[in-house]
Amino acid sequence: MSETNELLSSYFIRGFLEGAKRQGHDIMSILKEADIDLVKVEDPDALFDGKQLQSLFDALMQQLDDIYLGFVKERHKPILNLATLKMAMDAETLGESIRARTEFRESLRDDVHYEFRLNKKTT
Repeated sequence: MSETNELLSSYFIRGFLEGAKRQGHDIMSILKEADIDLVKVEDPDALFDGKQLQSLFDALMQQLDDIYLGFVKERHKPILNLATLKMAMDAETLGESIRARTEFRESLRDDVHYEFRLNKKTT
């Protein structure tokens, strides 16, 4: 049985750092804590594995003192947890599911927006 490793682009990593940067946090100290080289982060062809991503998340959570990495408006609202998402999936009616997902969306910061990109694989 073969194991495949999914790798993330440096663009993805820079996206997580951007929020901390906008809030005035020291990116170099975050990267040092995560044991990630800034040169690699700035390289558009660099790839990162899940262990490096987790290390970055840990450093960001510590630096921001926020388990939600700055993505929610009110940190005391535990809305990104599994219970909320499970509530939306397990809802008996469409209305209940939409309500749960709306609460999730409304808890996100106004300056946070989703952007989906497809990378074409070249060979």
